[in-house]
Amino acid sequence: MTIENWFSVPVLYHDFTDVELKLIQKEIKDAMPQINNMDLTNPWGDTVETSFKYNKECNIIKEYNLEYLNQAILNQADMFCESFKLSYELRIKESWINISKVGGFQFAHKHLPYLLSGVYYYNATEDDGSLQFLSPNPWHDERTYPFGFNKITYKPVTGRIIIFPSYLEHLVNVNNNDSKRISFSFNIESFGSSR
Repeated sequence: MTIENWFSVPVLYHDFTDVELKLIQKEIKDAMPQINNMDLTNPWGDTVETSFKYNKECNIIKEYNLEYLNQAILNQADMFCESFKLSYELRIKESWINISKVGGFQFAHKHLPYLLSGVYYYNATEDDGSLQFLSPNPWHDERTYPFGFNKITYKPVTGRIIIFPSYLEHLVNVNNNDSKRISFSFNIESFGSSR
């Protein structure tokens, strides 16, 4: 007998360590005084503070020359694509900071029309609001279709990156902690393919 698992959704997560983590964290720390002076009002109706704005281009990684972070994200995205034998030229099209204080959360949303999206946790504990992905299967209901999962959760950890297909709906659970969760979100676009 064979049971095959088709139509799964890939999600990459990686915890940076040692030299790479120190370089990324120092680069962000040096930029934080300027970033804290940005307009962080929220356009979404939830409670997270963010540099994302609908009416203007947002690429905080490019704007503040966060080169180590940029390269680390693209390296992980390349590995993600290579695992599916895809050879794309990838570029971060949008990036923004999200700051979640106690009570902070984000409603369910998607990042279409991009190829990949993700988050890098600059400052986080495992208890200050986890990232939750919702199944893209519209028939996935535990009562009528009990196979697989209808949601999956990743805890935020300082130095962790999570990359996922942009169509995957996700939300951020409430921060019940007094510490600020500070993360950098991003959207990646692709050019060409040699599959």
